[in-house]
Amino acid sequence: MNLSVSRSFLFRKLGLLLLTVWISATLIFIIPRLAPGDPLSAMIARMSQQSGYVENADKSIEKEKAHQLHAERSSTIHNFNQLLRAYTLYEK
Repeated sequence: MNLSVSRSFLFRKLGLLLLTVWISATLIFIIPRLAPGDPLSAMIARMSQQSGYVENADKSIEKEKAHQLHAERSSTIHNFNQLLRAYTLYEK
């Protein structure tokens, strides 16, 4: 008797699962189609308006300057290191 109760429970849960998946898929399919206008053309228009805009451009410029300064300092340190090596080799 326990086996039949658990089977009916399992079939009921499986049925609810399938019903839930079907309802969810149906809503996901229908809701975007209820929106007014054409979503693709709206997205293209929005992207074309923002084509010249670069988000956080001032931070990007500051970051680029920091990278350039770091590269210059690294180069100076590298050159100084090479001079010290050459000097120590010359002294030997």
